[in-house]
Amino acid sequence: MPGMETMYGSLKIKNPLVVASAGTSEHLELIKKAEDMSAAAVVMKTLFEEEYTRKNPTPCYSIIKRKGGPMHSSTFYSFEQASPWDLERYAEEVRRAAKDVSIPVIASINCVSDPAWADYASCLEEAGAAALEINRSCPFSKVMLEGKDTWTAAAIETVKLVKDKVSIPVCAKFTPQLTDPLLTAVSLDKAGADGLVMFSRFTGLDIDLEKEAPIMHGGIAGHGGPWAIHYALRWISAAAPQVNIPISGSGGVSCGEDIIKYILAGASSVQICTSLYMEGFTVIADYLKKLDYYMTEKGYTDI
Repeated sequence: MPGMETMYGSLKIKNPLVVASAGTSEHLELIKKAEDMSAAAVVMKTLFEEEYTRKNPTPCYSIIKRKGGPMHSSTFYSFEQASPWDLERYAEEVRRAAKDVSIPVIASINCVSDPAWADYASCLEEAGAAALEINRSCPFSKVMLEGKDTWTAAAIETVKLVKDKVSIPVCAKFTPQLTDPLLTAVSLDKAGADGLVMFSRFTGLDIDLEKEAPIMHGGIAGHGGPWAIHYALRWISAAAPQVNIPISGSGGVSCGEDIIKYILAGASSVQICTSLYMEGFTVIADYLKKLDYYMTEKGYTDI
């Protein structure tokens, strides 16, 4: 069997498949399901400093199917609340998971103030998080909603701040809605990030023609699906030769072949989310089988 060991940031993991931060990674019982299917690591659902993000409007999810002559497409549209917990309760769940599973448990945080970034990071390291995913990229982000071109500068300062407070790996997850994702990737590498996650979901809008209104929440929700992989592949292939840290690919994974594409483009690991909602945790084992078969057929002995 080919060796599949790889890296998420400076964290060594047993294979490239990582469960992304979402409702499918919210608590210990879900993390155990991912472990049972041989996921290499799990990024817990993001903890936000701002309490209003912990409450969700409904509906939360919609599968939008688009018909256009011979062209058909679909997107998984979601308006997910952040973790409903405060820092203390979130840290408790990190402790439970770190104790009860053998795979790395990665905490994901989104803060507004510098003191909160420092406090949340330190607390979750103490709780046993194997790494931190710095998430400044969720559609809730005020920076995105204000439309200002300040995202990269803010992310750089956050990475420096958090790196100064913890000794565990710090990976920066960033939005695809940037002027120059390559420049952002290089800048975050220089700022000291241990790894990059490319990307979070796009924000978007669809309209119900009968109701003459947005299908969900006025364009604040994120959407993803098989179509999203092409954008991520394009920028990962550009960034991988230019940075010295691992890239975790995220977006559009719907089959085992997509895992292979991400690795060929330069990703060290691949995060999965939508396919878990659509098909369940068994897809993890299916994707790994496909990767193993491909590597064997091509004669690759390791990732």
